[in-house]
This record gives sequence, structure tokens and C-alpha cells, in this order.
Amino acid sequence: KNTAIGTASVTISGIGVYTGTIERNFQIYVSKGSTYTVSDMQYKITDAATSGKGTVTFVESTKSKSKLKGTLKIGNTVMIGGISFKITAIGDKAFKGYTKLTKVTIGNNVITIGKEAFSGCGIVSSVTTGTGLKTISANAFYNCKKLKTITISSKSLKTVSKNAIKNIYRKAVIK
Repeated sequence: KNTAIGTASVTISGIGVYTGTIERNFQIYVSKGSTYTVSDMQYKITDAATSGKGTVTFVESTKSKSKLKGTLKIGNTVMIGGISFKITAIGDKAFKGYTKLTKVTIGNNVITIGKEAFSGCGIVSSVTTGTGLKTISANAFYNCKKLKTITISSKSLKTVSKNAIKNIYRKAVIK
């Protein structure tokens, strides 16, 4: 039943004429590409370093589209198996069609917002990004008709796909 990242143990006990017990420790590692769920959110390991320098991509919410509502905050880090990992990306279609989200705040470690990440989030009115953002991919905010303000805190934003903010309410302000 050992599932947490880090040192785990196993105890072997003799049965019948075999007596005694033996206990051994072993390591449980994360592996690149593995997906973990933490508080209804799924993360994919992109760098499996367990020294606190590992990274993850936010993949999706396990909550139904009708139950994830209001303000969404994507933090700087997430604890997986007792180890802190930086959240460096929001994956493609991560929140596509989550029609009850109203506001989005993105942490400082997020470098990339994937394709169609918030596409179809019809009532999102504001998005605030962190200081690390470098890329906003195609159709990231497609069909977010109520989006009025996108505040980009990053000074290192390098790539904004031509269609990244397609079909946003015409008076949306990008700061």
C-alpha cells in the first residue's frame, strides 16, 4: 500500500513453520510523463527532479464542467507525494468548455498556456498571468466572449499566437 514518493518499507513475515520477520526500505520515484491527481486537478510530470526543482504541466480538472465554477487560481507549485513541483505550463484544452469559470489567476512559474486552454469559457471576465509567462498558444482564449481584461504581468512574453485571443469581446483590454 506504499504510494507516496520517497522512502517506503515492506515487512515480510513467516507463515506456519517459517518464523521471523524482515523489514526492508525502498524508494518510490516519480517518472517523467506520469500523471498525478491533487485536489481534483491533474498534473503531468515534465521533469521528475524530487529536489524541489521538478516541474509539472497542469493537464485538467477532474471536476465536471458544471461543478468547477467561480475563480480559478493556478498556483506556483503543487505538492505531489510530499514533494514540491513547479507548475510551468497549462496544457492544451485544460479548461476547454468550463462555462462556469468567471476569473482566472495564473501563477508566476507558468511559462506556457497551451492551445485552446480556456477555449469556450464563456463567462470568464478577467485573466491575470504571472511573471514567468513566455507563450500564449493558438486559441488559448477562443470564444471567451465576456473576457474584458487580460493582465499580463510578464515582461518576458515572447510568443502570442496570432489566434491566441480570437473571438474575445471586442472591447477587451490587454494590459
